[in-house]
Amino acid sequence: MKFDMTITDNFASFYDEQEGSHIFIDSFDNENFEVRIGSLEDSKPVGNIVAL
Repeated sequence: MKFDMTITDNFASFYDEQEGSHIFIDSFDNENFEVRIGSLEDSKPVGNIVAL
């Protein structure tokens, strides 16, 4: 699995080479994190994580 993260962009992505899919995690406040799965061109939201 390949992992990319940039703190300044509030974005992380993971690439599963076996499945051929990406996992994207976005946060603009470092409290609410949106998780999406799919390709670079088309991803679908799968949930949110709230950090306390």
